Amino acid sequence: MARSITRSARQRDLILPSLTRENLADDPFSHFEEWLDEVEQALDGNLALLMLDEFEVLADALDKGRFDEVTVMGMVRHLIQHRSRFKLLLSGSHTLDEFQRWAGYLINVQVVHISYLSPAETRQLAAQPVGDFALRYETAALDRVLALTRGHPFLAQLLCAEIVALKNEQPPEQRRLAQAADVETAVSPPSSTAASFLPTSNKTRWTGLGGKCCA
Repeated sequence: MARSITRSARQRDLILPSLTRENLADDPFSHFEEWLDEVEQALDGNLALLMLDEFEVLADALDKGRFDEVTVMGMVRHLIQHRSRFKLLLSGSHTLDEFQRWAGYLINVQVVHISYLSPAETRQLAAQPVGDFALRYETAALDRVLALTRGHPFLAQLLCAEIVALKNEQPPEQRRLAQAADVETAVSPPSSTAASFLPTSNKTRWTGLGGKCCA
């Protein structure tokens, strides 16, 4: 975690104090807390967002005895309650109801259910992900994006990234307009990552994907 925090900060021209394996050899959690004190000072009034994906995987590690549950979850609770410069985002497919044993540690979290985008939101994500987006979509192309992804946020972003990559490889006069044929090419194996996730005429459609975020 410390390595990821340091690397991310460096990308924003912020140099944080180092934390080595040698520092953590003796009483690692206490040394990590002391390191966070130094990081807070280096933030100089800024906020740090710590994002932990698939948080439920931690339960498996704790069940196997890789870490002490009271120590780890106590550190998480302390981070949430007492370190105002840090904001913690926990994401996963399980609900907090499935982790009742952690209720006392996560008592201050806010649960946000992440579901499908509406048709309008999906079209906006594709056609205008940022201001002054140069690529335009034909209506038929947007309809195909919606039909393939059903508004699933990850799949919609994945497919649109494939479309942008495809258009960037085309001659300049073709790059600014995405057509339905481009969408089909973007999901065509073997070169497409999206082909592994998205339904095509030869694949069964998926249903019921979703997730939870705790902040």
